[in-house]
Amino acid sequence: MKKSYCLWILILLATGCRQEEITEEGTRYPVSFNLPAIEGLTRASDGVTSGLRKGATLTVAAYNQNAGNLVAQCDYTVNAAGTMGPTTTEAKMYLSAGVYDFCTISPKQTLSADGKWATIAKEVDVLGSVTHALMLSEATTIDLDDLSHLASQIKFTFRVVHNKDKADWTKFQVKNVKIGGLVKSFENNLQLPENKLVVPAAGEAGKFESAETEIDNSAGAAFDYTETLSGKSGSFYNVQINPLPVFPRAADPFKVTVTVDEEKTTIDGTSTSETKQYSATISHVAFEPGKQYHFIVNFGWEFMNFTVLVADWDHKDNGQGDVGSGEQEISSTFTVDEWGTPIDLGGNLGADE
Repeated sequence: MKKSYCLWILILLATGCRQEEITEEGTRYPVSFNLPAIEGLTRASDGVTSGLRKGATLTVAAYNQNAGNLVAQCDYTVNAAGTMGPTTTEAKMYLSAGVYDFCTISPKQTLSADGKWATIAKEVDVLGSVTHALMLSEATTIDLDDLSHLASQIKFTFRVVHNKDKADWTKFQVKNVKIGGLVKSFENNLQLPENKLVVPAAGEAGKFESAETEIDNSAGAAFDYTETLSGKSGSFYNVQINPLPVFPRAADPFKVTVTVDEEKTTIDGTSTSETKQYSATISHVAFEPGKQYHFIVNFGWEFMNFTVLVADWDHKDNGQGDVGSGEQEISSTFTVDEWGTPIDLGGNLGADE
């Protein structure tokens, strides 16, 4: 009997599932999974929620509820019917009766040998949940809990405000944005079965990006550019099209440098055209999982300032400010000059770790 179980384990490993542990009961039953909210988990770039598309991948790992040990793991793919099926028809998860924590991750991941860790790459919108459920002594379907965004995201909007009669901009277009001080991808940065991204301590050596992360708009594809927006003050709007997924982080300073192509006409009719860089250090901002941090950056003749809005990842702006939109302004606007004077946002934003 023991030899036959060993052979069965090898077959499962070869077909896309991993069964780690033989329980004392010895009898295992097939388990399948249902994700009721699979139609509303990711956010499209137009702000409208949509489901996990056909071909999206997931990993489900089962952990012993008491010991927290990995028992089985299987990879799944969203099919044309909008449900999740094993990556191959032969790959199925088998479990003995009992209570398990089912850890679900999308996109699918390679777990460490002990099932306690996974390594998430930079700028990946990783989704996850942990479902506490009972496996019966028969074939069982488990309803998994909804997935949540484990990462954070940042977004920028740049605009020109009142020029104080010193000059009129005829062009103000963002070429790139560089952000330093973000958490970088490091080995074993997703903790299992808790299914939480590890948040390093503020300034922890080796865990923060020494090089800057860049949003490249040289081809004009990263930002929507328009001179005016209906119902909005200011002009020359540069609105980031797709928010950037970033790792959660403790409250710690980070630097933003924006490069802009400018054209101006002064009151005496002189025209100038140049590429300029503006930078500021933003202090004490913590990024929390599942939250969007929207930095609205205003430029005048001799100043730039930031307003920070925080909202749920999947919020939809109804164009009427923070009423009903899910957005909340978490700071006042602070003004700095273009020479890099630090912006003090007035205390910690988000949770300290």
